[in-house]
Amino acid sequence: MEAEPRDVVRWFAIEMERALRANDHKGGWEHESVYDLYWRMRDEIMEMTEAIIDVDDASAARKAVDVANFAMMIWDVAQKEAKHE
Repeated sequence: MEAEPRDVVRWFAIEMERALRANDHKGGWEHESVYDLYWRMRDEIMEMTEAIIDVDDASAARKAVDVANFAMMIWDVAQKEAKHE
C-alpha cells in the first residue's frame, strides 16, 4: 500500500526542486557517472558538516537539500544503469 508523503517530506521535496531549478542552467545529471556524482555529494557533505560545526542552521539546511539532490541523482543514474545490466 502506498502512503501519502508526510508534510516534512513534501516540503523537503519542494526545496529540492527549487534548488534543482536554480541550477537548470548547468544542465542535467543524466550523463554523469555515479562515481562523479558521489564525489560531488561528498563535497556537499563536507560543506554541510562545516555549517553544522559553525552552528549555522540555515546554511546546514540548504546544504542538506544539496546532499539530498546528489543522492537522488545517484539513485536516478544507478537505477537506470541497473536496468541495462
